[in-house]
Amino acid sequence: MGMRNMSNTFYNYISEKIITYFKTNEPNPGDKFFVQFETEDQVDKLYKELKNNIIAKSFIYEDTIRKQKYESYELKFGVVELIVAAAMGNIHPDFLATLRNLVGVAQGYENKAILFIHCSSLDSILGGAGSLGKEGMPLNILAIEKDIKRKINETGYNELDKTILTQYLENKSKELDGTIATIFEYEDIIQCLSDSQIASDEYKKFELFPDNTLSFFSGKQLKNRLAENHRNYIRVSEIHSYGADFSKLETIYGEDGEKVLSKPDWENTRYTEVEKYISNKINKASIEYNPIISNPTIWDKEEGTTKAKSRIRNILVFIDNIQEQVEFSLSFTTFTKTVGIHVLKAFESFVSVTSSGKKLVVRISDIEDKTVFGRFQYTAEGTRFEFKVAVLRCDPTIFEKIKTQYLLEIKGNGHSAIRINSEDDEIIINDYGENEKNVYVSEENQIISLTSDERLAITVSEDYPYPEENEDVYFTLSTTCFVVPFIKAFAVEKPTVIEGLKLWYLKRIKKSNFQIQGENGLILGTKRYCTRTEFRRSLDIEKKYIELGVPFAVKNGLNEELMKVDIKLPSEVRSAFDVIIDYFKQKCEIPSLVYIDNDIEKLYKEYLDRVIEEINQIGEGTYLTEEQKGLFCLGIIENNYGDKEILISPLHPINIAYQLFMNTQDITGIEDDEKDLLRRFQQTALLPYINIDPLTREPKNYMPVEQNYSPEWKTYVKEDLPRYKGSKDFVSKLVADKIQEFVEHFSYLFSSEIKTPIKINLINTGDCKEIVQGIVKYYVHELNTSKTKRVIPIQVIMYAESKMDNAFEIMSQIDDAETLIKALGIQVKVEKMNDDEVIDIYREHVGFYYRNLNDPFEYAHITFMELDDEHQAITTEMRDIPSGVVMEGIASGVPSEMLGDSYRTGFGTKYANLNSSLMQISVNYNSLNAAMNGDTYRKGSCYTLKMGISKQNILERIYEASNWVTFINPKVDLNYFKSDPSAKDLLIIHYSDQYNLTSSGYDAITVTKKSKQYQNTISRYLEKNGVENVQIHSKKIINMFNALNGDWLLRMLSYKSHFPVEKLSILSAMKLSVKRYSLEDIIWVPISLEEILRVSGSVGLSQSGSIFSARNLGFDGKTSDDLLLVGILNGENVKVTFYPIEVKIGKVESDYLEKGIKQALRTRQIFDEIIQEGPCRGKNIKTRLYRNFFMQQVLVNAEKMMLYEVGEDMSGWELVVRSDLRRKLLNEEYEVIDVLIPEMGKAGVISFREDCVVEREIRNQEVLIVEKTKKDGVNLLATEMNEIETVDWQRVKEVENVSEIAISVESIEKQDNDDSVDVEESKENNTEIIQDNLIISDRLENKDIRILIGTDKYNHQVFWEYGNRALANRHLLITGTSGQGKTYSIQTMLFELSKHKVSSVIFDYTESFVLQQLEQPFKDSLGDKINQHIVYSTGVPINPFQRQQVELAGQVILEKESDVAARLADIFAHVYNLGDQQYSAIFDAVYNGLKKYGDKMNMKLFQDELNEMVDQNKSTKSVISKMSPFFHTVDFSTDPTFNWGNILYADEAKVNIVQLTMFSQEIKVIITEMMLWDAWYYTKKYGTKDKPFVVVLDEAQNLSHTIKSPSAAILTEGRKFGWSAWFATQSLGILKSDEIVRLLQASFKLYFKPTTNEIVKIAKQLDVTGEVDWVPEVQKLKKGQCVVVGDKMKPNGIVEPAAPVVTSVASFDEREVNF
Repeated sequence: MGMRNMSNTFYNYISEKIITYFKTNEPNPGDKFFVQFETEDQVDKLYKELKNNIIAKSFIYEDTIRKQKYESYELKFGVVELIVAAAMGNIHPDFLATLRNLVGVAQGYENKAILFIHCSSLDSILGGAGSLGKEGMPLNILAIEKDIKRKINETGYNELDKTILTQYLENKSKELDGTIATIFEYEDIIQCLSDSQIASDEYKKFELFPDNTLSFFSGKQLKNRLAENHRNYIRVSEIHSYGADFSKLETIYGEDGEKVLSKPDWENTRYTEVEKYISNKINKASIEYNPIISNPTIWDKEEGTTKAKSRIRNILVFIDNIQEQVEFSLSFTTFTKTVGIHVLKAFESFVSVTSSGKKLVVRISDIEDKTVFGRFQYTAEGTRFEFKVAVLRCDPTIFEKIKTQYLLEIKGNGHSAIRINSEDDEIIINDYGENEKNVYVSEENQIISLTSDERLAITVSEDYPYPEENEDVYFTLSTTCFVVPFIKAFAVEKPTVIEGLKLWYLKRIKKSNFQIQGENGLILGTKRYCTRTEFRRSLDIEKKYIELGVPFAVKNGLNEELMKVDIKLPSEVRSAFDVIIDYFKQKCEIPSLVYIDNDIEKLYKEYLDRVIEEINQIGEGTYLTEEQKGLFCLGIIENNYGDKEILISPLHPINIAYQLFMNTQDITGIEDDEKDLLRRFQQTALLPYINIDPLTREPKNYMPVEQNYSPEWKTYVKEDLPRYKGSKDFVSKLVADKIQEFVEHFSYLFSSEIKTPIKINLINTGDCKEIVQGIVKYYVHELNTSKTKRVIPIQVIMYAESKMDNAFEIMSQIDDAETLIKALGIQVKVEKMNDDEVIDIYREHVGFYYRNLNDPFEYAHITFMELDDEHQAITTEMRDIPSGVVMEGIASGVPSEMLGDSYRTGFGTKYANLNSSLMQISVNYNSLNAAMNGDTYRKGSCYTLKMGISKQNILERIYEASNWVTFINPKVDLNYFKSDPSAKDLLIIHYSDQYNLTSSGYDAITVTKKSKQYQNTISRYLEKNGVENVQIHSKKIINMFNALNGDWLLRMLSYKSHFPVEKLSILSAMKLSVKRYSLEDIIWVPISLEEILRVSGSVGLSQSGSIFSARNLGFDGKTSDDLLLVGILNGENVKVTFYPIEVKIGKVESDYLEKGIKQALRTRQIFDEIIQEGPCRGKNIKTRLYRNFFMQQVLVNAEKMMLYEVGEDMSGWELVVRSDLRRKLLNEEYEVIDVLIPEMGKAGVISFREDCVVEREIRNQEVLIVEKTKKDGVNLLATEMNEIETVDWQRVKEVENVSEIAISVESIEKQDNDDSVDVEESKENNTEIIQDNLIISDRLENKDIRILIGTDKYNHQVFWEYGNRALANRHLLITGTSGQGKTYSIQTMLFELSKHKVSSVIFDYTESFVLQQLEQPFKDSLGDKINQHIVYSTGVPINPFQRQQVELAGQVILEKESDVAARLADIFAHVYNLGDQQYSAIFDAVYNGLKKYGDKMNMKLFQDELNEMVDQNKSTKSVISKMSPFFHTVDFSTDPTFNWGNILYADEAKVNIVQLTMFSQEIKVIITEMMLWDAWYYTKKYGTKDKPFVVVLDEAQNLSHTIKSPSAAILTEGRKFGWSAWFATQSLGILKSDEIVRLLQASFKLYFKPTTNEIVKIAKQLDVTGEVDWVPEVQKLKKGQCVVVGDKMKPNGIVEPAAPVVTSVASFDEREVNF
């Protein structure tokens, strides 16, 4: 039954859409339409539903030829009858074609049209018919989406459920985007439109796991949580749908999660459980197995590449001829336990496994000649490992050829074997044998013999008898010492592609070498890999270099052959080099593939010692000899064609020194797929420039270029090559970001109607490869996130001194997408689009032009430029340049320093540790480099690139022609632009120091000369809040923005309301915290946590893969992203602490302090977890990288605080930047401690509340809490830091409950959700109570209003906490059949409220409130405070045609005539059930009358207008007919004494009864709704939430409750204007579901005994979860008893939601009747 109703809902919706459409758009005679469905059942259901309509009448057609009678129905719209013809059953298409030809033509069919409903191809009859699914028609998908979205908002669902439905609709829309969708895709959500709530078992319908925590979230946090829930649901769903590979579940959710989520009922898993699985998987100290790699007699191969299969191990153990038992160990990452060991029963007699520390010791005994197979399992931490073992009595070299192809197939019945998976026909055994022997396997289990000198080639014969179920080949290999059963399978395991970074990582983690196999193959242990493109070529060159065996070589021509270059070298250095070469030749290995073991380490160290020794012997101030110059050429290959690169090989002394240093570092904390972390282990900056051509000895400047394919090689190119300008990996990300930011900040420039292109100028950006990558990246992002697939055109102009080949031209020249993608390295992955389509979009929208650099610059939104100042190589002292080396050498960058009148960029040693071999060799080689061109040798001198401040003329032109100018890799600091004399108004609006992970300087700086817009925005805010000298202060605030978070300044123009205020308040909090909590020996460096997360995203780190991503850092909606203070205690032992501060501003929730404390403590917990206490020594590599990441931010921010002069005393920041403290912080010579100042606790909360009535400084849960007014926050912006007082810690008290003080004012100060007016409330009229250091305003007007309802079964009193601000609203729903006590209870509650001077108005339909019917105690107590207005005799005291005053954009204006007309038309249409034409008649009559008569318009004139329209609109006559009783019965009196203010806000509270007796039901509703609208507009003008009044609406089910009705307005917005609407009704049965849900928004409800058929429905409303069965309780309700639903006050004074309670209404005798 339920399913049929759900189905009816869907078809009812379609039917309603079709009928509504044709009512508005009447069909013409002869029109033909069709609806196409998928099944005949669907056709049948819509056919029946359309028939179920009052406008349907029978249609019969008799086919005299076929003697068939066709019966259907037709729908009348105006004068046209629409025949509905369903193609189902035995209806012949020819008949339908005949019917089609009749409509509009044949006799009797002149006024007919036809609608076909079908589910098959009916081309023969559909010619000329229009689909109801096309654009503009009722079943168009886009129109359906919009309609569903509108209906969701109009339903009675609560906000949570509305958000779920809306998000589901958006997900559905994205999923169907680009497909041919039908309305049935939306069937599930349309069915929901008739419901009022989503039960937990229905979440799966919306592709969500049930989540009982959603009510704690709102806004963006709720949407994010739903999105994450949906993402996980889809992920699990797809795994079930596509192959059910549950190992993927284990990878994401761990073994516990896999067990639950692999079950058929996985959809019922609660999302909190799913979260727990994810968290456990991330945080669980899981056990992992360490495979055996380096033992030549044990082969250890995984079953497959998945995580689950990697835990199944296939182990071959090779023993000699006399061993009868073997013992070996299996290593794990944690300690093993005996309890987890399980040896399969078939193998217990000869296989034993014992636990020993972090190992399992395996012993296999009773070994005979035949291969021994064993199998056992080990389970720990919920993870199971399986080990299959075979023991062979032979040398492992015999099976070398199958090392990467075998698996073990072990069965307990003696049928175990070694399986060889290979697609080759031939198997080679004993490859090193001298005598060739060929054998064909022609029978099953054929025995093949082998002698020690034979090389055996085994081939499967064509006659082999394959089993039916597979193509396995069984044979046995036999020698004098062993017997091995084999299975040959025709399968292949594809080798894994490996990149250089991963190889570099794996050889260190596994401590093992990669072996070369063939031309392109590599083997590590038993696993095969292959290489590609650049990495493959790099390895080929390395092989040739080792074979050539010389220190210096040249690569000539395209064949990449190497030629020896003779150089002189000190004999001991040459000898040490030759020993290394001989080692690699002998081992058939190359340096990039080997792990540096003890042997290689010894050779490398000897080599470095000899090099360092020789360089140290060079005399200071002497000229280099040829031998000494030869030292510089060690390990170099010069590419002598093309761009003439210099390749620094793995045998260069700096490369060797770095690899030796990294060999001492434990990097096991990093996973092999964390490429962005592995990229940090680069060292190009240790020799930042080469200033001579090593071959020709000509002076030239070479610089390293970034490459990750072969990390042990470094490539240097000529610095002046144009194509390398702007050639940095980060540039593409930078370009995409900047375009996206500009469009976001100036979105009004790029509307779809205007189609303005983004204008970009390029200067000195080389071949523009990265620029094109960035534009494509931007377009790909837009295409993946936009429904419309619309992108903004981009116009690019490249300015250069001469035209060059560039990527823009390549994009237009190469047609093949795959070739283009490889050539330019672009990424074009867009969902539901192929590569060609994306590239076509680029080509259609990007225009490229070339201009000479001397031409006038055209206007650009953004100019991208690399500073090109004809860099000069100049000798500089290393000690004058701050070191770019961090963490003792793990990572490094090239810093710039202003020395004299120029910037110098190069290798520096200032603030560096110089005692390591790595730093020594780096200093030596930079010194050698400086003397190679003939200058004298001076240790500590290096070549730097000098860039002077010149070319100001061209910069000035660029500034004037551009909105933003972004400098790429500027090699200068912010001071270069801050002190630029040519640009007085130049404003630095943005900068980045983290796009390039290894850079020590800024990699992008964005400036603008259009600075006034930013200053004006801040000045207006300051002026509005009473600050003087705003121009001065606005400049200082801009400086503070730049110092703390440059991105905020950019976004300042994009936001109209909360954002600027929020970020300005963080600046206030920063100033306050840095100065107020300063101590003489502690340095506080403020950092924007949001900037940290932005920076971590800027480097292109993925959300899931990067340790610096927001997700991995742990930041989410429950943490703080505001402010971080890093505290530094300088001294011999430096101590550091991390102190997060959550900032709250403006109007906040009552529990904002509790939330703030939780956020701050959660953030602190994250820092404790990722940073960890203690010194750096001994911490894992991730923790060290985290620490260094933040230390670099500390250094950068301290530098910016000084540069922008934030504060007067900058000595602390100067110590961080320019003292030995810098060295300690960057080289891990510090200790992280819990707190520096115990009184401050671990975190802080600073609030600048708009409605702050408590100013205090307290401590709770180790959190320092500072509460100040919003005005204080503004004033802090204009206050000098030296004027801020430091704290007196003795006055900061520990408070156990932060709500103790706030509770007394909480009910007053809690802001409404619908408040939007930004007003600074005056405190002048408030009486202030001073307690200690607290100031509390006495405005407790309504908090004591508690309405006694009655008592529960325990005789406890039950109250309606009417005055408490924690309530969502003061509305009441009271239901129950007649005679159960509704009217009595209403009187008792009105009686209680009159004590508190709350007035009320009752609209009485049923004469329940006439004086003689009122309870005597009620009348006695109120006396003359009861006023009756008998409308029948006095008339309706309002003018329904009055144009009301409304507020629009801050201005009060009169409504339009059309607003009044629509309002009255809605009322009459609801009451009289009028159609569209009738509605239009009323609308036009009111509108025309208002236009004619203005304020004099009345009901008589309205009637006259209707009469005049009869001839124009035939529907008008029916309107007049229906409304005739109204016109003749109701009088409208213009009573000048009537005033809603006297009724609702009287000093002496009264009960006003609007008595509607003597009127018909329809007229009562009309009068009520007219008066409600009139009262509504009065209260919107004069009402406030602090002046409540009651409006009782008897028989409320008769009123309109649509979204346009007064009741809807009152329910959704009434609270802020003081409305307390009481909806009394006997039954909700006649209301639509969305109207019921809207009524259920009333926060307090009294359910008296309902009618029998409504008991179940009411019970469900009492408990939507279904966990409590309320049906018996509701059935047992007696007269005077009701179920009370609403919030309850707890003993601590807090009002919270409570369970429904059966209550006996207290009589007047039980109440205090005296006033």
